[in-house]
Amino acid sequence: MLNTPEHVATEGEGYLLDAKTFQPNLCPHVQDEFIKACCHQIQAAYDEGVIADCIVRATIKHEARVHQVEINSGAHSNMHNFNREMHVLRKILVQQAQQMGLVYISAGASPVTFQESPMITPQPRYQQTLKQLKGGDVFELMKDFDPCAAHFHIEVLDEDERVRLMSAFQEFLWLFLGLSLSSPITAGNNSGYHSTRQLAWANFPNAGVYKGLAKTKAEWNADIEAKIATGDAEDTTTMWYWVRACDKQPTCEIRVSDAITYVDDIAPIMALAVSLKGYLLSRPDRALGNPDIAEANLNAVTEHGRRAYVNLLQEDGTYKKERFGDAARIILQELVPYAEKAMEGTAYPYFEKLYKILKRTAVSSTILRHYHEALGKDDTDEAHAERSVIDFLACATAKYNA
Repeated sequence: MLNTPEHVATEGEGYLLDAKTFQPNLCPHVQDEFIKACCHQIQAAYDEGVIADCIVRATIKHEARVHQVEINSGAHSNMHNFNREMHVLRKILVQQAQQMGLVYISAGASPVTFQESPMITPQPRYQQTLKQLKGGDVFELMKDFDPCAAHFHIEVLDEDERVRLMSAFQEFLWLFLGLSLSSPITAGNNSGYHSTRQLAWANFPNAGVYKGLAKTKAEWNADIEAKIATGDAEDTTTMWYWVRACDKQPTCEIRVSDAITYVDDIAPIMALAVSLKGYLLSRPDRALGNPDIAEANLNAVTEHGRRAYVNLLQEDGTYKKERFGDAARIILQELVPYAEKAMEGTAYPYFEKLYKILKRTAVSSTILRHYHEALGKDDTDEAHAERSVIDFLACATAKYNA
């Protein structure tokens, strides 16, 4: 396995807004046209060598709402190629949106006050999910809310190791969330939290921190079968935990991050994930951590952002309170040897950039500053504050280098 190339891939989501009104696109045919045009350009980019070819090519797909799209990257074993692809994909999305009179933004929640309730994409997968949600109170929570995420897929060929990593990664979820916070404003309102996406999914079935006891693929399968038997899940794809062991592809999927606003941040966070994989697999006897504490850390970061204190697991199995930034740097220092080896050494230059991300003001804090500054100029005009947030997100999303 050590001689097998490590492949990584990501899923990202974003919003399509009307460039004049900043209201969501509510036409399924516009979503279809946008996706078709983007997919054509992506294939051309591969064929012309603009981005390196890979074992699975990137694509753009429908998402739950007709004003959302999902971007699936290619599966790469070289971080330079992965990073290059991220920038090319972002350029395609932003420029195609402009050509169609739209704005593409990447954030964990839409800041727009909807004039109409967002439409569900007319595809069987999403219609079935909607039907499932209508059976519970969570439907009321989600029907006017449309969170967007970034998912990081790390190849793990051994099925039992994949399940063990699913549990082990949970100890570090607060770090992935803190590096990506981008959704304090939703529906034009300040939620009081740095990630409203976290609040929505906290009440979703089979979501949040996995608190089961599975340590092998057989035990994970038993958990899934038990959920299916009670009607709480249909298959692995409806197990929406913040980390899950995938069946459709041999990956461990980290799902906790808000959508990544700055495209430059995607490769460093991926480098963190592959470095953690190497660290955890090299220490099979290491304690997996406490899922309740993992959940508490996520709640602290959701509420306080990077000003949060988190519980950092010590060598003796106890926990110590540390500021977010201090705890992050302790972990990064411990991961350096694994980052240097990851993906044949191509991950390390991006891993180093994590320190710069930690020094930079978090996206969520910047969004809040724009929001409050705009309110301060005219505290009766909340639409002005909302537009200020959208302007910032649109500009930040469009900072690609391709």
